[in-house]
Amino acid sequence: MPYYTNDGVKIHYEIEGEGPIVVMIHGFASSLEGNWKQTNWVDFLKDKYQLLVENLRQFKGHNSIYTISQNLSIPISLIAEFIVFLKSRSIVDVYRKK
Repeated sequence: MPYYTNDGVKIHYEIEGEGPIVVMIHGFASSLEGNWKQTNWVDFLKDKYQLLVENLRQFKGHNSIYTISQNLSIPISLIAEFIVFLKSRSIVDVYRKK
């Protein structure tokens, strides 16, 4: 299970498929497993797209650092940090053009 650490918090992510990049963000009180894998969205999309799937840090699969009142909105900075991490490790070229 790949993860990266941000501010001392382990954050689980997965990369699936090839093609144009799609960042998949799960819904409130869910996880990448429940929202995208168990519902077969990853299997359906991975043949045409490169999927960047992250467990947001206030949910299952990692340490929790937010209170319940903060869970209701997902700061865009969390997604930006994920993309910066992937780019910094040359895991994915998020700026490529087709």
